[in-house]
Amino acid sequence: MRKFYLLFFFLTLFVFGAVAQAQKASDLGPEGKSILKSANTVTQIMPELTGTSDCTIDALLLTADVIEYVEDVQAYLMNTGMFNVVDIINDSIPTLPTLRNYDAILVWADANIDDTIGDTLAAYIDEGGGVVSAVYNLYTGWGIEGTRFNTDYLLLNLGTYSPAVTTTLGTVHDPNHPIMDLVSNLSNSTSYRNNNETMTTGSVVIAEWSDGLPLVVVKENLGPANARRADINLFPPSSTVRSDLWDATTDGDILLANALVWVSKKCDSECHDDIIVDNDPGTCGAVVNYHVPSPPDADVTRIDESGLTSGDEFPVGTTLQEWEFDYGDGIKDTCSFTVTVVDNEAPVVDCPDDMVVSNDPGECHAVVNFSNFNLMTEGEAAPGITLPNAPTNQAGVAYNPDKKLYYAVRAGNPTYTLYTYDESGNQVAESTAGFDFRGLWWNPNTSSLEGNGYIGNGYRKVDLDANGYALSTGTTDPASNYQPNSQSQGDYDYDLDEVIYCYNNTIYRTSRATGASIADIAITGLPANTINTTFVGYTGVPGGEVLIYDYSNKAVYFINKTTGEYSWSVQLPSSAPAKSYLNTSYANGHIWITDGTMWYSYKVVENISDNCDTSLIVEQTAGLPSGSEFPVGVTTNTFTVTDSNDNTTECTFNVTVEDNEAPTVVC
Repeated sequence: MRKFYLLFFFLTLFVFGAVAQAQKASDLGPEGKSILKSANTVTQIMPELTGTSDCTIDALLLTADVIEYVEDVQAYLMNTGMFNVVDIINDSIPTLPTLRNYDAILVWADANIDDTIGDTLAAYIDEGGGVVSAVYNLYTGWGIEGTRFNTDYLLLNLGTYSPAVTTTLGTVHDPNHPIMDLVSNLSNSTSYRNNNETMTTGSVVIAEWSDGLPLVVVKENLGPANARRADINLFPPSSTVRSDLWDATTDGDILLANALVWVSKKCDSECHDDIIVDNDPGTCGAVVNYHVPSPPDADVTRIDESGLTSGDEFPVGTTLQEWEFDYGDGIKDTCSFTVTVVDNEAPVVDCPDDMVVSNDPGECHAVVNFSNFNLMTEGEAAPGITLPNAPTNQAGVAYNPDKKLYYAVRAGNPTYTLYTYDESGNQVAESTAGFDFRGLWWNPNTSSLEGNGYIGNGYRKVDLDANGYALSTGTTDPASNYQPNSQSQGDYDYDLDEVIYCYNNTIYRTSRATGASIADIAITGLPANTINTTFVGYTGVPGGEVLIYDYSNKAVYFINKTTGEYSWSVQLPSSAPAKSYLNTSYANGHIWITDGTMWYSYKVVENISDNCDTSLIVEQTAGLPSGSEFPVGVTTNTFTVTDSNDNTTECTFNVTVEDNEAPTVVC
């Protein structure tokens, strides 16, 4: 657009309805409409300032206000370095050809703007022009009404006004939106705002005031040229000209400058800086919003392989975002930046209550047991979700915590189907397995879906698409492995990078890397011996790392992986399927059992959790282990639970042993 360096000075302000121009209209209340008339102009050359960006725009202030207020806005916008020129049209009606000279327009008033201005602004938007609207143009009876500018192109519905107590920047719903760049502090004294919180369809609140009123509202793809508009619920002049306006030491200038640059689209080809955010509470990722670069006159093609874009949930870690711009005639450019989500959320532990016990008879102590932080389900296990399409001889279920997806596959033939389900158990994809699976697991160390095969035919890594859906392709490495039975269903010990099996009441450890046998550990102390002959699960819970299934008593037994000793059990409902062979699996804290038509799940591991479902390290730093002889008095037990990102939670409880035994006297 052609650049103008003439800045218009206010000469005469015509206001109908007796608006006193010696004072702000906000002091006097709304009056009748004023007419913006042609203004005389004088030449004022302002220096171009160098900002942090190579992209600058031409902006217009279209207003009806006291000239010193308008010049305040002009000065602070120019000082941001984002503008080649900031021109003023004050109290006159511009033509569309005049507006075409500008990349973006800021419209506000301290009096009332004539409604016919709206027709010209609507035509400007029709052609792709960007508009920022501010107080008082956001008020009923003051703002432009009856034209497409505030009908077809309306964002925040016009509302009433009232002075506010001091308000500050409140919730920022989209901190990565370009309008909020470098905006961290905003304070408004008693300057008026629009009290309406309702918006037109498609309008988005980017940020609020501290009292919940909208501060920044945006809308894209307006009109045939896909223009943008932003409503800033703020009176633009600052405390530089009047003490009760927004505090000029805060970021109102950057906010309005960013809004003008954003609606102009002129700087869309600029790449976003690398983004670093904390995870969203309770999730192993964060929803990240940013402005997708869209330079004019270029075909934009995404070239990264993440499958993620603005508004998606990005996983913990670093994800590349990259685009190619094709301007034609062989001229191309690229834009890339990274989105890094940092896991700053500590594990959640349900710490045992303090315990008070009496001494053991004849002893100055008591043997005290506590259930591993209450890590396991107490009482009958609660049913979870079900997975359909599970005919007999199922190999296993695995859970992908990164994509929140389940996988399941049948044993017996590589042509059988490998299913993918969402977190609620709905099937979302299917593919030919491409491998004759017996066990199926998720490897959190490599973020991959894996399994073992029939008769030791190696460990399979399944290819996933960008959505995390299982494909029919993959790699088998190693190509062979040790397993105790041809039908054994392995599970993955992510703490030792081993694949484990259970057969004939023995735990078998094998190397994930080579498939070679490492050690055999006999299981002792089981309440019963009616154990599923092929199944084993790995929980990672200290002292109960290995899980097996008693199909006759419908109970889950937890085994210490180091000693092989039985630790505790969890009872399943009587309706749980009784499967002695295959058809049983462990994933996401649940044991899974099929009845020949669908998988049923039961929650057996709980009360210790982490948002990323990663391997947790539990260490006792004070006190005595469960099952020890606790002396008379108070023993403080302290445990720390640490996730793979070094977030730590501490659990502390007391065990008090009371000496309630009277002395024995021999006469």
